[in-house]
Amino acid sequence: MHNIFIKQRLFVKLKAKKQENDYINKRQQVLYVMIVLYKSKKYIKNIIKVFISSARKGELVQF
Repeated sequence: MHNIFIKQRLFVKLKAKKQENDYINKRQQVLYVMIVLYKSKKYIKNIIKVFISSARKGELVQF
């Protein structure tokens, strides 16, 4: 009986730890996606700037 109780407590601890890790992983993934989106947004803005400035000059940009 005592053994089962210890095993149950251990299982609950492990389960809580796993949920915590899942939560941390999800947060890291969200952070990563946000960083990627932010960087790509800046990148896209730069491409558009180049495109507009060269279009004003009457050149065609080759990508």
